[in-house]
Amino acid sequence: MSGKEVVLAILASLVLLGCNKNREPEGIANLDDFMAKKEAGMFGYGGFLFKYNPHDCQISVNVKRHQVRLQNDSQKNWLQVHLTKFPSSKGETIELELRYMSGGDEIVNRTAMETVKTAEGKFWLWDHQNNMGIILPQCW
Repeated sequence: MSGKEVVLAILASLVLLGCNKNREPEGIANLDDFMAKKEAGMFGYGGFLFKYNPHDCQISVNVKRHQVRLQNDSQKNWLQVHLTKFPSSKGETIELELRYMSGGDEIVNRTAMETVKTAEGKFWLWDHQNNMGIILPQCW
């Protein structure tokens, strides 16, 4: 490569990097995608990590412990949410513990989520720090 070609390559790279400044932050796109979903389950990394399907899944609720468990019939894929309180309105922040099965491993995450949407008997809870959320049917 000649000196002129190197300079042109560097300039092209700088122009492309400059264009990236105008892109939306990744978390906003994920939140918009999440709020458009209708199915109960857990959303992260741009898609569902667990999706509740009423044809082959079950819901279990422990009202006293503020726990909701969604699992498929084989119990190989599941999501368990232990909340400090059940959500009741948009805008509230709730601390919770998520446990879910992913790729054969149990993942545990303690976090706080904001209720970003309520509709059709469901609550959309979003973790702004980790760009993930859960949609819970109101079953309590």
